[in-house]
Amino acid sequence: MKAAAVLRNSPRIWETLWEAEKKSAWRADQMDPVYSRIIELTKRAERGLVVDIGGGNGACLDKFTQAGWTDTYVVEHNMPACTQAEEKGHKAIKFDLEENSLDKLELPSVPTVIVCTEVLEHLTETTMHGILAWAKGTGAKCFFSIPNNRLGPDEEPQHARKLTVRQFLGLLREYFPDTRIECFEPWYQMGICNFGERKETISVCFPARNEELDIERVLKSFRPVADQMVVGVDPRSTDRTKEIAEAYAEVVFDLEDPQGKSVDGCEDEQAVHFSHIRNQCIDKCTCDWIFMTEAHEHLAKGHDTVLAFGDLIPKSAIIGFVFRTSADERWGYPWVIRRSSGIKFTRRVHNTPDYPLNAHVVRLPQIETFHQRHMANALERKAQRKIVNRKTLMEDWTSNKNEQSLFYLCSEWRQHDKRRALERLEELLALPPKNGAMRYQARMNLAEIYYERGEMAKARSVLIRCTEDDWNRTEHWIWLGDMAYDLENYREALQFYRYAAASIGDAPFTMWWIKLSCYTYLPAQRMAMCYAALGDGPNALVWARRVIDTIPEDAPPALVEECHRNEQYLIENVEGVQQPKTEASPVTEEVLE
Repeated sequence: MKAAAVLRNSPRIWETLWEAEKKSAWRADQMDPVYSRIIELTKRAERGLVVDIGGGNGACLDKFTQAGWTDTYVVEHNMPACTQAEEKGHKAIKFDLEENSLDKLELPSVPTVIVCTEVLEHLTETTMHGILAWAKGTGAKCFFSIPNNRLGPDEEPQHARKLTVRQFLGLLREYFPDTRIECFEPWYQMGICNFGERKETISVCFPARNEELDIERVLKSFRPVADQMVVGVDPRSTDRTKEIAEAYAEVVFDLEDPQGKSVDGCEDEQAVHFSHIRNQCIDKCTCDWIFMTEAHEHLAKGHDTVLAFGDLIPKSAIIGFVFRTSADERWGYPWVIRRSSGIKFTRRVHNTPDYPLNAHVVRLPQIETFHQRHMANALERKAQRKIVNRKTLMEDWTSNKNEQSLFYLCSEWRQHDKRRALERLEELLALPPKNGAMRYQARMNLAEIYYERGEMAKARSVLIRCTEDDWNRTEHWIWLGDMAYDLENYREALQFYRYAAASIGDAPFTMWWIKLSCYTYLPAQRMAMCYAALGDGPNALVWARRVIDTIPEDAPPALVEECHRNEQYLIENVEGVQQPKTEASPVTEEVLE
């Protein structure tokens, strides 16, 4: 008796399904992100024969022909699909994969690219492995996609199996050792094979506790660049964190002693010794590089840069700084470590890897992670760290005179006791200057407390001195401008805003968090506001338009709409501003001179 997979996927059944497809393009629309990514990845591939195994009516191959490929073959087991593919200009071969071996497939040449999307989940085990073995033998670049750990997306009765990302990766690596997996929302995964082994490999790792609301997003984002994924799960977790991790990562293990009793005798059962648990993850990594992250911090940008580590990073480098982002904040952080260096994390809280001062460090601004924690988890974390952080930081400051611990102690107290925070900040700034970037941040924090207390003169005095510590930063100029603007000292405010506007589009690479808006649209918005208050309509319009030009791509729609309304308001209501008659004669920044 034939296997259920064969019966459910007979040519007769698929003839009916592909006849129905004539009236609907839902499959091509649903799979468009997958198809488009395949085309992006084959832009530099040698142009030759493309074969789509089980390619239906050629929806994926349509993308290839649009990109200039000419030899496109569909292999299908039913005539309606073959006919539809031929009508679109592809060559079609009627071929039953369950009845025949692909070794018998007659092609004019060896394929350059093989595509097999949403097919493997329909087949018997023998036929599925036969396709993978045949594809391996061609040496072609290969793409295999299936649903991600489900029978859907449409819960088709024709689907014979479901695989997690980890299972699918293991299957493909039996034939293609260099396989990597990319995930597509909401439910697809694609194996990318035969693109060549990397010169240097990457382990991605992180500890996790009760992170089921965020961890899958992180795993999906790093899976395309990771040769190995390692997740250490806090045994005190009570949700599906471990189950989700096991669907994606090669190594998932229970962390030992996560509160660090054996390390420093901590008695707080809810505490976490962050260095201790991070180092356990590092010890499980086996690749050339280790990319540490958090279970709620996904890889947002720079996938291609991570894939090219072996070509980009000097052999002598042992630490890589990447950008960490969170809403409007960004800061540089040493998340990337060369494993052979033996570098580990060292502190219980606010921890960073401990590396030699003379270490070869590289900056990787192309790479950004995004720190995004679900609100329920954020509140739980805040409560958990409320006491233990302050206690640990105070001990490190009093015992070891670690100025970073004093800074972070100030930050912790700001949330609970502003008076104590003010005292600690004043203590920090009275020390001989060593870390300019940290002192800059301390000044900003101190000025905020003075401002909230109504001590404007003290706040202004602190802000004026910010450039002593960090000439790259401009947030203080905007704040000083705002204080002058509130007092209707518009000329003074304008000068402060000019200082800030000089850095539009040139945000610094700093180890301390900056407000990205202060290096994009915000200085321009303040300039427009100030010129309008001074009655200088033409210059107000110039800067209002500069605001529109500098809004980040991911800005909220409401902000974009507001900027356009401000521009229109200036055109219609401010004296001296007229609607340009043609696109060739707009108001330009020449009016500033």
